[in-house]
Amino acid sequence: GILVAVAGISKALDFAIDEAKVHNVPLFILFVREQNVITEEDHMRLWADDDDACNLFDYVLDKTAANLTAFLYTVSSHVAHSVAEIAKDKGVKQVVVDRRRGMYSVVNYIRGTTTEDLLRSLPPGVNVVAIY
Repeated sequence: GILVAVAGISKALDFAIDEAKVHNVPLFILFVREQNVITEEDHMRLWADDDDACNLFDYVLDKTAANLTAFLYTVSSHVAHSVAEIAKDKGVKQVVVDRRRGMYSVVNYIRGTTTEDLLRSLPPGVNVVAIY
């Protein structure tokens, strides 16, 4: 299967949807709400209470439902770790992610990118595709 980890509608999401259709494999769509500080309330948050997640999941339902296995949602301060754990749990063979741009790009350059952290965290045999 394929896991796509996104924070909104993006090229990575469209790519993953197309790949799942072409290869006829399950697709796991993980909406990631990244925050520097996570509270107990954040751990209890549901995707239905997050407007951005709802918009993304509605977009996916409009595009396809044939290969869709699950909508997943997480609030995390360590995105790479969270994505890697979910990928392991779901047993996927491919993880698709967006490459970050914008205000966090300098910080990510200094501390290492989420994609690089993800590559170090995943088990052998899981491919990572980063869409720019």
